[in-house]
Amino acid sequence: MKLFILALFCNLVLAGTTVIPDKDMAGNVITRSDSFASKHNYNFRGTGMMCMTAASSMTTCQFTITYNHVKFNGLRVIGAVIGDKVNLKVKDTVAGTYSTVPNAILNQFGFNWYLAKDQHTEILPYASDLYIGMIIVIEYTSVSTSSNNVYFNYYMHEQP
Repeated sequence: MKLFILALFCNLVLAGTTVIPDKDMAGNVITRSDSFASKHNYNFRGTGMMCMTAASSMTTCQFTITYNHVKFNGLRVIGAVIGDKVNLKVKDTVAGTYSTVPNAILNQFGFNWYLAKDQHTEILPYASDLYIGMIIVIEYTSVSTSSNNVYFNYYMHEQP
């Protein structure tokens, strides 16, 4: 799995080197590279979040998509305890844009998925299409006897 992630990272880094000059808030000139563009002409839009899980119970952690359209193909969980598990769901927008039912569950991708200790990464060979306002829901069940901070990195890609 680590080799696959390294290969994915190398593909992303080596894909492009277009440099765009710009200035930071202090007026200093900076350069940006589209080195996170993939070979399929997508820009990497990886996003992380933290969620505090309650001791010996289920905590719901939610992330709302802020891009018009992304391909979602992976998740990294950091800080898990052996025995912790997750359910991964996607909900419609609060307005029910895609199903006409506000917050309707559109799909579930993981069912009582047990996590590896400390860090767990799952990269899928295919991607799910997600649109602005959709919500990724992680139902995190902790076996720990104390609350814990767990960190999620979402692997998303946007076509420019």
